Amino acid sequence: MLYLNPLILIEIYMILKNIIYSSALILFSCDFGNDSDIPKINSLDVSSSSFVEESPNLLDKDLDLFFQDEHIVQWTNWPGDRSAGFSLTFDDGRLSHYQIVAPLLDKYKLKGTFFITDPERYLEEEILAFKEVSKNNHEIGNHGYLHKNFTSISIDSLETLIKLGKERVKEIFEVNEMFSLAYTFCKYNYKVIEVARKHHGSARSCGETMRNSINFLNENEFYELQGTGFAVNFDNSSRTNLDDEIKTAKSYVNNIRRQLFEESSYGIFVAHEVMPFSEISTDQSSAPFSTEALEYLIQNLVEMKRTNNLWVGTYGHAIKYIKQTKTIQPLIKDINNSSFKIEFQWDEEIKYITVPLTLKIRLPSRSINPNVFYEDQSLNMNNILKKDSSGLYLLITLNPKTKDLTILFNK
Repeated sequence: MLYLNPLILIEIYMILKNIIYSSALILFSCDFGNDSDIPKINSLDVSSSSFVEESPNLLDKDLDLFFQDEHIVQWTNWPGDRSAGFSLTFDDGRLSHYQIVAPLLDKYKLKGTFFITDPERYLEEEILAFKEVSKNNHEIGNHGYLHKNFTSISIDSLETLIKLGKERVKEIFEVNEMFSLAYTFCKYNYKVIEVARKHHGSARSCGETMRNSINFLNENEFYELQGTGFAVNFDNSSRTNLDDEIKTAKSYVNNIRRQLFEESSYGIFVAHEVMPFSEISTDQSSAPFSTEALEYLIQNLVEMKRTNNLWVGTYGHAIKYIKQTKTIQPLIKDINNSSFKIEFQWDEEIKYITVPLTLKIRLPSRSINPNVFYEDQSLNMNNILKKDSSGLYLLITLNPKTKDLTILFNK
């Protein structure tokens, strides 16, 4: 009887499902122990392209050649065609998250993700505070009904902790959608994945060597984002000088800047407790992130948005964006010598098509006074017509579940 290694079967399955992998950089502020027992799978290119319907014989030769290029229409890797992505996430639903973190994010107009565990423990004023965090468009995620190690409990207990955590957090904090899960203690295995995928669209892990960081769990898909993370090594015993604290934060930011833009990847910051530097005790067993270091990080993310073309948003938004670019297929149709149409196709059963996508459309070199008709309106070309070394292109942000648009390139 022929025997195949299970890891080989996994590889074959993923190839047949046309699963696309991306790079991810997980950044965290303390050590979470050993990695999971999921085998490492190399990351692949994340670019996606359009399918071009056969062009008519009457098409000019130069246009015929142009429309044979499958990269005429592409989703951008990040919203607005940004170079890299970054998300700020905070685990356990600590009081400092609404007292310190959310106000800091609001001050700098950034959005974060807060994973809540043990939802029954909160007082009424604490619930109201987290409701306000959610109303300000920060993401609320599930971190389990109780903070138990998902890999060391029975399948029935696991089902209860994930399902009940999702239901009670949604109910108590009046959250409309619970897309994201954070694995407790950053530990998971295939048993955990199978339960998590029933209830969530994605799950975040963490860990210094980062074998597997993120799983796209819903439907029959098993996408993984992978990368190499690193820790901020705050040594509580020597945290006595604020200048040294900021120096450590600067080193941290420099590593983020270098790795994100050299690899065009996705970074995730993971923190638990946050407090002013003056309140951090040298004998604490854990290493909280200081308010001052966090604000320094946020200020630099804002600067990287402005100067390095960085996208910063919630974890759920990032994963939905990547997922949608893999499941929504642009189809070029009705090509003639002055226009063409783009239709978008996807499986109607796919959930979570809820965030806008950015589409990059190359135009023929002969284009004169191009125009775009989208949702029965002509778009303002001053905002979307761009030019680079390859020529003219359009950069359009489309609403979720857009059906089609028409490009006039030679009026």
